[in-house]
Amino acid sequence: MDSDNLLCLQHRATNDPGCAQKICRNSKKSVPKTLYEMGYRNSIPNWKNAMTHRNCEHFEELQKVFRDSSNGDVEVKVGNCTFKCHRLILRAYSNYFNAHPTVSNFEISDDVISPIAFRVLYDWMTDNSVRINCDGVMEVIKAAIYFEVPLLMEFCWKIFSNEAYFCEDVAFMVYLEARSYDFPELKEVMLTRVRKFYLQLTCTAEFLFLTAEELKLLIFSNYIEVNMESEVFLSVVRWLDHCWEERSAFLVPLMQCIRFSTMPASFLLYLTRGADCEEVRRVIENNEVITMIKHALEFVSAKISCPIRELPALLAHLNVPYKPRNWIFDPRCSYHHRNDCNKMEELTYYKYLCYLQYLQNASPNHWSTLIPANDLKARCCYKKKQYNSDNETICCSKSILSETTSDTSTKSTSDDYTTTVFMYETPRTTTSRNYLTSGRSSSYPNSYYTSTQQTSNSASTERHVIHPY
Repeated sequence: MDSDNLLCLQHRATNDPGCAQKICRNSKKSVPKTLYEMGYRNSIPNWKNAMTHRNCEHFEELQKVFRDSSNGDVEVKVGNCTFKCHRLILRAYSNYFNAHPTVSNFEISDDVISPIAFRVLYDWMTDNSVRINCDGVMEVIKAAIYFEVPLLMEFCWKIFSNEAYFCEDVAFMVYLEARSYDFPELKEVMLTRVRKFYLQLTCTAEFLFLTAEELKLLIFSNYIEVNMESEVFLSVVRWLDHCWEERSAFLVPLMQCIRFSTMPASFLLYLTRGADCEEVRRVIENNEVITMIKHALEFVSAKISCPIRELPALLAHLNVPYKPRNWIFDPRCSYHHRNDCNKMEELTYYKYLCYLQYLQNASPNHWSTLIPANDLKARCCYKKKQYNSDNETICCSKSILSETTSDTSTKSTSDDYTTTVFMYETPRTTTSRNYLTSGRSSSYPNSYYTSTQQTSNSASTERHVIHPY
């Protein structure tokens, strides 16, 4: 065998270990083991670690190329503005351009998207350091939706999902801006974040110009926080009164969102007496609204002595929804008192408007000072009473802004008043004998008190809170 054939066979043996035996048979000389047979492999130790150290300067150079639009191969015209863009960038981010890879000229009216929005959108694609301003974010999102840029939409949605930045007043401002665009999901999410801000919102012009559907979505929400449900009712009355001729058609659908069964009995009686002003009177003259108020008053009266096991049947019979809201406490609210407090005032439409006038002149962040009604800082002024062993009066509303460390059993130096912790409704767990305080007529249901009941089979005492007002 000549030397050329031997070298060829040896080369084949290196790549094909199985041919080593063939070489031995065809060669007069013995052939040693190949590298593969001796265990050598074509691999480099720590290859993965070696590949992590990559020079990023090339990426920076690539970004410079993409930022330079002078050599762009796609021309996008928005209104009277023309942008030269790189096809590769557009296809990488936009599903629209990726589905139309041969487009070289694209024209769109500035009524659909603004030139500034497209400029920001394309800059965001080519430069990681670009930040989208809050003022124009809706226009940019609109452009991202039109050109189908899912990465930017996901990025913006992640930001809006952060309640630390978008809640209460800020969320409503975003909602007002989003209502001009076709962003239904964003609008719904922002509106559900109006909670403590609801009361301060009701005194604004923006509240009066909400659509019926927007108002319905707002008052149907389980998240708004108010001193009492009567405020939600009166806010709807005010909205209806702003343009009664056009809005009276929405009366019943809006009233169906009011939770009459959680209102104080005194306010329900105020409504049954015909109120004291035309704005409220023409609302409660509706037959369906009269039925809602009547059933709510029957429920408030009956639940005082109704066994807990019979409450679901009572609610079903009266067709009354019962779902208390998240009650808050505003010490500046003049009518937010407990029923037996000497400073208790009957809530009327005029007093509600006076409270709105205060809110209109209050600090923009007044809503942030409101605290939950069951907070220890929420305290009520009321004259000290004698308690029996079976009944204990639990607090109400109007606050003496005392420190939480103050002794709640200490008398005030100005009059014979004490402060007690303000509590709200909790589910009843046993049947009560009597929820009325001694000395009050049973014909006038008082749902503002709580009582403790000692069962005959247990020495433990349970506290029942019916309503705070």
